[in-house]
Amino acid sequence: MSQKSISISVVHIQLLRNNKVVIFDTTDFGRSNHSLPGGHYLYYPNDMVSCEDYYSHSIVYDIGSNTFWALMLQTDPCCSSGAVLPNGTLVQTGGYNDGDLIIGTLAPFTGENCDWVKLTHTLIQRRWYSTNHILPNA
Repeated sequence: MSQKSISISVVHIQLLRNNKVVIFDTTDFGRSNHSLPGGHYLYYPNDMVSCEDYYSHSIVYDIGSNTFWALMLQTDPCCSSGAVLPNGTLVQTGGYNDGDLIIGTLAPFTGENCDWVKLTHTLIQRRWYSTNHILPNA
């Protein structure tokens, strides 16, 4: 990565098969140095610092173009775990605070028209520092 700064702290980092790197941070320790585009903000009702967050805590880094752009995390992924499905989808489970029951996905993409999706169904039990493992079909 030949950038002076990527503007967020790195808690999780995942290289995807499309030469993109997804990077994300906790949302509970204050703002990052990367604003969300268009004045958007996310509302974290249980956040320890600020319920209205105008800053990105997740970015995509494009290795080929040496550029990055913001993604919108909908919950706190600190303490979560993840795995990449065979089709290239990143699945992130669990987290901290409002994210401890969450299942989030980031589908394969080619341009900047991508973002995290929070699934409507949730985990039955809270997950902190768990392990995700993709099992082959039997």
